[in-house]
Amino acid sequence: MVTDLLAQCEALGVILSPGDNGALRISPPGVLPDKLKGALKAHKPALLKLLTAPEPDYLSDTPCPICGSRERWIWLDGRALCRVCLILDLAPLTLVRQGWPEDREEATQG
Repeated sequence: MVTDLLAQCEALGVILSPGDNGALRISPPGVLPDKLKGALKAHKPALLKLLTAPEPDYLSDTPCPICGSRERWIWLDGRALCRVCLILDLAPLTLVRQGWPEDREEATQG
């Protein structure tokens, strides 16, 4: 999963960012193992979608049941929805329509 790749890069002290013309910038270069480089290449479109999307509105106390992310956006109707699932189109439409009730309470309290 893309979030796992980002976590692996972070653990190695590597920062990923979008580059020019659809490139994926890796800083510092030369730190990544070949297996991780291959995984980044294979998932480059999804990584770029995630890296170029707006930041989350807040971090939930509860991980997403689908992707494990705690990043949430507050939707126009007040629902708190998982940022990663929406960006990567992981959540079935029925879940997106329902939102996560516990997050709605967190969003209004936080």
